[in-house]
Amino acid sequence: AVSNGLSNKVLFAGGVDNSTVLFSNKVDVLDLSTNSWSTAQISVPRIAITAVTVDQKIYFGGGYNSSTPFNTIDIYNNNSNSWSTSALKMPMQMPAAIAVNENMYWSENCSVEIDNVNTGSSSMENLFAPSSQCVVLKDNKLVYFRSGSKKFDIYDIASKKWYIGVFPQNAIDPSSVISVNNVIYVFDRRNVYKLEF
Repeated sequence: AVSNGLSNKVLFAGGVDNSTVLFSNKVDVLDLSTNSWSTAQISVPRIAITAVTVDQKIYFGGGYNSSTPFNTIDIYNNNSNSWSTSALKMPMQMPAAIAVNENMYWSENCSVEIDNVNTGSSSMENLFAPSSQCVVLKDNKLVYFRSGSKKFDIYDIASKKWYIGVFPQNAIDPSSVISVNNVIYVFDRRNVYKLEF
């Protein structure tokens, strides 16, 4: 996982050690203010970790090694330069995640876990069908995409209500999705679609 949500650091966590072909718990830290590198460790060696940033903390969640998925969240606190751990409600092998204000949204398959970093509260929601691990923010709404479908989930953060959107054309297979200035661009293998609603 890579996170550059902090103003002065970029962290690269986990992966596979090429020299030993073993799963790694190493974290490479690039300090942009000094242009220097240091290392740290996450609690469990794994790959496919997802990272989100809230305030001055980076949360590295989920991932797997061999065939074992983890519910582990490793937390780096930039203010104190310290590490701690927490846990997702369920193991997530390759979670999609996004942070909006004080909430983190972790998702895999049909499950969405919403964790509030200020209150410590946690709740679960469900997508109407398994997601393809792609979520973006548009107009204070989370939009979850899946492969081979005309439909996508929309979660209105303010009202806490779910909606289903439908593409006007045939089902697409999104390879990448971004949101820029509240406009969503969906890339499949041949086309770019601009999604407005």
